Amino acid sequence: MSEWVTVSDRIRALGVPAGRKFSWEAGSAVRNLWASETGSLPPKSLRKKTQGGGTHCFAIYPPEWSSAIDEVILRKVALDGRQLRLF
Repeated sequence: MSEWVTVSDRIRALGVPAGRKFSWEAGSAVRNLWASETGSLPPKSLRKKTQGGGTHCFAIYPPEWSSAIDEVILRKVALDGRQLRLF
């Protein structure tokens, strides 16, 4: 079984330059999509913070949700007029 993913994992995999605001907004949209499709909030996992020390409780999604998460992120990229990293 593949490891479950976070929205931050997918943001990094797509090469999106994202700060806290972008990440929070994308995460909120994915959480709402999950809730509308499953009727519950996503599971959470205590993981190392992306920046800085310590840990944080992240919403996690099954690997088969990666494409749905990517769609949410890329839609937000387009709305924000961001450019993906080229390298």
